[in-house]
Formats: sequence, C-alpha cells, structure tokens
Amino acid sequence: MNSVLQCLTHTAPLAELCLRDVDVSSSSDIQQQLDPIAATQAHIKRALTVAHSALQPKWHARNLKAINRRFRLGRQEDAHEYLRCVLDAMHESFLKHIKPKPPPELAATTFVQRIFGGKLRSQIICEGVDYTSSTIDPFLDLSLEINKANSLAKALQHFTAAEVLDGDNRYRCPKNSKLVS
Repeated sequence: MNSVLQCLTHTAPLAELCLRDVDVSSSSDIQQQLDPIAATQAHIKRALTVAHSALQPKWHARNLKAINRRFRLGRQEDAHEYLRCVLDAMHESFLKHIKPKPPPELAATTFVQRIFGGKLRSQIICEGVDYTSSTIDPFLDLSLEINKANSLAKALQHFTAAEVLDGDNRYRCPKNSKLVS
C-alpha cells in the first residue's frame, strides 16, 4: 500500500490536480469519510505540503475493504493489484455522483482515465488473404517484461514488437476460416 501511495503521490498530473484548492471528489462531507478520491487527495496534499518525517495512510489502511472487499489489514497484497483497485475505486466513486449514469464514452473521460488510461491497438495481418483484424482496447496499466530490458524504452519496444502467431498460437482468419501464422 505504501509503495502505491508513494507512486500516486509523485505522479505529477495527479499531484497537480490534488494540490488545487478544489475538491476533486464530488462527495458530500459525510460521504467523503468513505470516498477514496477525497482520501487520496488528502493524503497527497499532506505528503507534498506538510513537513513531517513519516506519513501514515490511515484512511487507506482502515478502509481496505472499500478499495477491494478481499483486502485485509496486515495481509500481504500485490502492489499492482492494489494500484488497480485504488484506481478503479476512484474512477467508480467519481462516476457514482453523475446522474443519469453517463454513457461509456463519457465515463472514459474521468480524471483517472485521463491521467492513467490509454488505448492499445492490436493488429493481426493474415498474409496471403488480404485480411487485417484491428482492435483498440482501453487500459490503465501495461505489464512489461522488465527482466528482458535495461530501460523503460526497451521494455516498451519489446512490448510493442511484432510477433508471429504459429504452432498452438495460430490465428483463425475470419475471411477463410483457416488457421494462419
């Protein structure tokens, strides 16, 4: 939890947003006690504006179940999973106060999506058939193979490299229903 909160605190666009004199959360005062956006904003403000030797993430520790009902205080959790759950909780909390419920295109424009989100294009080219499948999927994070790279640029280059689908990994082309590599 601490490593995730440190990363969030030092994510420049999120920190800038949280340090503004405006509440990022649209919750009422009573609801803010349970709101992951208000708690994260308060944590970031304290971390970046108050001189102290240590900062206790009290709200995040006490309200682990508000982030994900499987989380328990004192139990080791995966930092990546906690990050995803915090981001999802903040995104859902932001949308909860918009009535009527926004369509998916509008929901994809929350501050969480604008800061952490992106779109990943996957493309499969069936050679010799003149068919290309192209899909675009939203993401909040990418799983990069850091063991195979000595820099972020190399890890991204490896992640986006073309790959040949062969063997058990072949693709069934919708144009002719044949397995192609």
